[in-house]
Amino acid sequence: MCNGNLTLFLVSCTPALWNPRESRLDGKSRQAVETNGKIDKLLLGVHSAFDSLAERKKSFDATAVKDLYQGSMDSQMTLLALLDRYMEGLKARIGIDVAPTTISTYFYTHRSLGKFIKKKFKAKDVAFGQLNEQFIREYQDFVLTEQRYAMETIRHYLAILKKICKIAFKEGISEKFHFAYYIMITRIHT
Repeated sequence: MCNGNLTLFLVSCTPALWNPRESRLDGKSRQAVETNGKIDKLLLGVHSAFDSLAERKKSFDATAVKDLYQGSMDSQMTLLALLDRYMEGLKARIGIDVAPTTISTYFYTHRSLGKFIKKKFKAKDVAFGQLNEQFIREYQDFVLTEQRYAMETIRHYLAILKKICKIAFKEGISEKFHFAYYIMITRIHT
C-alpha cells in the first residue's frame, strides 16, 4: 500500500500511481518501470529463498524466508563483518605466513566492497542471503568503471570476495557457495 510515499529499499513512489490490487505502480513512466523492476527483483529473491527452504523438506515460516532472503542483520554474520573477522586473523599471522602487503589488498577490497554496498543497497553491509550472481557482476563493473582499477587489481578483489563466500558456506553462515563458478570478464570490448 502506498500511503504518502512508500519506501521500498529506499525507493519512493507517487501515491496516485500505486495499484493496490496489482501491488505495483500503474503506467509506463520511468518511475513506474524502475519501481516495478525493483519489486520484481524483490519477489524473485523471496521466491528463491522460499524454494531453498522447501528443498530442505523441513517446516519453516515467513520469518525463516525473510531471514534467508535478507538475513537477520542482528543474528547473522554479514559479508563485510566476516571479511573483517578474516582480516583480523590475517593480521595476527603477519610475518609468520602472511606478508604485510596481503593485508593492504584485503583492506582495499573491504573499502571497495563497502562503497559498492552503500551505493547499491544504501546500507553499510549485506547478509549472505542478499547475494546473487548479479551482485558479483555489478561489483566487477563498479570496480572497473567507477573506481577505474586495473584488471589485475579487480582479479584480486574478486578472488577475496569468492574466498569470503567460500568461508561463509563452509561455516554454515551462507546457504550456498556464492560465486563458486563465476569467471571474471578479462577483456573490455570496445
